[in-house]
Amino acid sequence: MDEKSIFYFFNKIIEKEYGNRGLESLRPTYWKNGKLFVEAKSSVWGGDLWINRAAIISKINQEIGSRTVDEIKIKS
Repeated sequence: MDEKSIFYFFNKIIEKEYGNRGLESLRPTYWKNGKLFVEAKSSVWGGDLWINRAAIISKINQEIGSRTVDEIKIKS
């Protein structure tokens, strides 16, 4: 699985969960060794993603069909 595909699935889930505002406010920046790094436009968006990170990871892995993302790191 490549970084571009991981970003695609992340954005797809974020759009489903948060709509266009989520897409504007949460941007994946890097993926390596199961860790997805996400930049949040504000601490509010970062906090919301942090609270829901387990569910988001689960949904991403479900879309992919394998356990590819283990962790989300957030920078606000």
